[in-house]
Amino acid sequence: MFNAKLPSELTSNWSSKLPYTGKLSIQRLPVEILCEIFFNSIADQPLNFAEEVWNSLDPMQAPWTLTRVCKSWRTVALANQRIWCHIRLHLRPYGSARPSKRGPSPLALILFLERSGSHPLYIHFGNSTTQLFHLLMSQSHRWREVSLYMPLPRLQLTSQIHGRVPILRHLTIIHCLTATGLTNALSTTSSPIRTFEVAPELREVYLDIGDPRGMVLPWPQLTQVGGRFLHDLQFLKSAANVVDLTVDAGSHPSTIRHERVRRLRVYGAANLEWLDTPALEELYIHAIPHPSSNNIRRTIAFIQQSSFALTALTLRDIWIDNEVNARALLESCPGLVQFHVSICGVAWNTLARLLTVTEHSCLLPKLQHLEILGRFLAHLDASIPGMLESRLRDRGKGMPKLKSISLVDVSVSPEDMNRLLELEKLGLCMSKTLRWVPRTQSLI
Repeated sequence: MFNAKLPSELTSNWSSKLPYTGKLSIQRLPVEILCEIFFNSIADQPLNFAEEVWNSLDPMQAPWTLTRVCKSWRTVALANQRIWCHIRLHLRPYGSARPSKRGPSPLALILFLERSGSHPLYIHFGNSTTQLFHLLMSQSHRWREVSLYMPLPRLQLTSQIHGRVPILRHLTIIHCLTATGLTNALSTTSSPIRTFEVAPELREVYLDIGDPRGMVLPWPQLTQVGGRFLHDLQFLKSAANVVDLTVDAGSHPSTIRHERVRRLRVYGAANLEWLDTPALEELYIHAIPHPSSNNIRRTIAFIQQSSFALTALTLRDIWIDNEVNARALLESCPGLVQFHVSICGVAWNTLARLLTVTEHSCLLPKLQHLEILGRFLAHLDASIPGMLESRLRDRGKGMPKLKSISLVDVSVSPEDMNRLLELEKLGLCMSKTLRWVPRTQSLI
């Protein structure tokens, strides 16, 4: 909630001090609600920081614009220190032409920091000036969540704040191409960066830096680790308390066993070949769409050879080439409660038939939440409503019913929509993220 100290004239009898207009006015909102509106007007954190342009110091963007609407709004905006705590500076993608206009003034950042008071800072910093970065480093004792997207020479500047990040909890570091087009990924031949080796509150780290051994981190205290294009997974042996792991394009000469990982995300099923996670509960696999059975076979083998009992499985863009593999996958994880799937290669009526509960067959008996992503599904297969209906019947023996279905970007004919609406009456919670088109319309 809102924590800043507001002037008493704003918090007492707010509405009574305004003339009655006979209709609802935003100026009649309680200050606390107005503060929440202001906070939510700040843009969400970047989804792809490397490709997006961000400038929190732009006077034509919130929160600056909130101070120029009226006197009351200015008073509330200046007192609400939370809206001045999110700083995002990435003025252009690396390698692009220099902008014709000057970058933001350091005075703007100084004012921004002053207005944030003593609140923790949430920073995304990419392609901007070294002077602005030095100003941010002067406030490193307030860093709570930091994402740095920069070449190695600038990353090495952070050595001056070694041991000065007492409340840092989340750290993302992504190396990038320099102006000459050469990569600056860390390696064992470069001097290790020790900036964050003393960070008592650090728990979450995401790295895209080449060899993670080039970064000295407090590995034993981390609980969430992610990495992209990591050349070696040896660091996992030091990160014994990680429960949430993301791996993209790693490698290791032998299988690594990790006793505590409960949530695993892998980009490319090949990463499963050198991981052993006996405590795993949630598995997310994002594969490259390709008419090959290698990814699904690796997935099935990983699940079958492990001692864990999955409760949640997400498959994105994975190729299931036949019913045999589809059945083997479903049989390998009978404890699934959540199943999120975007597949290609197998007919959806085959998958729906396998998931349909009959007197003699019940795969995934504990399934309660199902999500189908429509990237490779032109329209809702006619067999899916029947499958859903079979999972809403009372099956006795304490077996749960399906509780929710989410059809993401799936086209639904009026006839099938009527069937789905009937299932809602039976207690099924249905997502409305659908495309309504006639069954005969072709979708490319």
